[in-house]
Amino acid sequence: MTKFGKTLKEFETKDYQNRGGNYPTSDKPTDIVFYDDMKNKRIELTFSFKNTNEKTALNFVKSFLKNKNIVKRYKINAYQDGDYENDWVVVNTTFKR
Repeated sequence: MTKFGKTLKEFETKDYQNRGGNYPTSDKPTDIVFYDDMKNKRIELTFSFKNTNEKTALNFVKSFLKNKNIVKRYKINAYQDGDYENDWVVVNTTFKR
């Protein structure tokens, strides 16, 4: 794994909000998942949000990466992933290796 990949891997967490089993709050990710796709030469960070709209989720992720000094170019997209509007929103960021 590259040094950059190791840096991104450090952000991975199953409980970003430190909620300890309580209901997730809106506008912050519940978890961050790291994926190193060696075959396609890319690294992905996926952020899951509960009760948050796509624009708010995208803004959070962009700000998060900027505050962590991640300046490498990336592709970002957000989509609804729940039964109801703004139920679950997933933001996927993709970096070239």
